[in-house]
Amino acid sequence: MITVAVLGLAAGGCASSGADVKASPPVGGSPAPSPEGSAVSDGPEAATTLRFGRPALMDFSYNDKKGKLQITVTRIVKGRTADLSGLSLSGKARKMVPYYIHATVKNAGTTDLSLTMPPGPRGVLANGEAARSLSVIGRFARCDSYPDTHKFPPGKSYRTCAPVLADPGDTVTGAEWSSDPYSDGPVATWTRRPQ
Repeated sequence: MITVAVLGLAAGGCASSGADVKASPPVGGSPAPSPEGSAVSDGPEAATTLRFGRPALMDFSYNDKKGKLQITVTRIVKGRTADLSGLSLSGKARKMVPYYIHATVKNAGTTDLSLTMPPGPRGVLANGEAARSLSVIGRFARCDSYPDTHKFPPGKSYRTCAPVLADPGDTVTGAEWSSDPYSDGPVATWTRRPQ
């Protein structure tokens, strides 16, 4: 099977103004998204910055389904350039360093969100700029980013991993989750230390 990778830069920036995100208290235990899916929140208009492991609650809609998602970025793991050798990257991208953003997505509302496509988290560099996103068509065992929503009733959660890339010398130090990856929608940002 041939695996194809698509490199991109996340729309907007991190921690954009006008974000509508609610931080939630910790809970016990600790392919590219479709443009039809988006999330909006009726919460206060303020960006939310969280530590790893702290959840953010956001409204979510996909076609005719509306619900709530609880997003929790748990950690970011630095990979090796060699991890990319099986992908069809070219030029400068082949020398970039992969980082793997691990997160949990929970259906925190009352709507069955089966077969929806929640967007994944995006990377934030140490200088505050967006990391390059990496969409893999096919299998990428190191970091599977496809949403596990075949059955996604209320209360169910799944783990996801979003691969992002940084130039050698740059570091991915945080992650963000946007209601709409194609615009400056509501944003929650996770960092090692809250700002």
